Amino acid sequence: MMKTSEELARSIYRDIRFSIEENDRSNWAETDLDTKFRQLIQKFSRFTKLEVSYEAKGSLPSFMSRKYTFGLYRILQETLTNAKRHGDAKSVWVRLCFSAEQLQLDIWDDGIGCDHLQKGFGLKNLQNRVKELNGTCSFFTEKGKGFKTRVVIPVVQREVAHG
Repeated sequence: MMKTSEELARSIYRDIRFSIEENDRSNWAETDLDTKFRQLIQKFSRFTKLEVSYEAKGSLPSFMSRKYTFGLYRILQETLTNAKRHGDAKSVWVRLCFSAEQLQLDIWDDGIGCDHLQKGFGLKNLQNRVKELNGTCSFFTEKGKGFKTRVVIPVVQREVAHG
């Protein structure tokens, strides 16, 4: 119970700290997701020494709301943190694919994996973020074979005023 309370407190603290740092920035809707991902990966790799490979496929939407950009950024951030902290990973691969219908984000690592996944606050929080974006989230793991997260989110078109 103490461990669960500690994890919750850390998660809340991280969210509050991140929100304070990032909410003041007004460019969430102006800066595209690919750029945000590249910036996050570069910072994360530098501070943690985790090797992260990244590729984006397909055409990025011309507009993605702050809600989606921020939510996907936080999903990537949480997944990278989990790979380092819980998975003891040395390398992570990130693939962001866009189509006309959906965005798919796959993140997998070479960490320790596990046979029986128990979702802590981090994974539950990640699932809730995906749900807020009307998407689905799947986890795949096996002991000694790393961890994979797949996020699929439908593409939301910007409403155009007709008059």
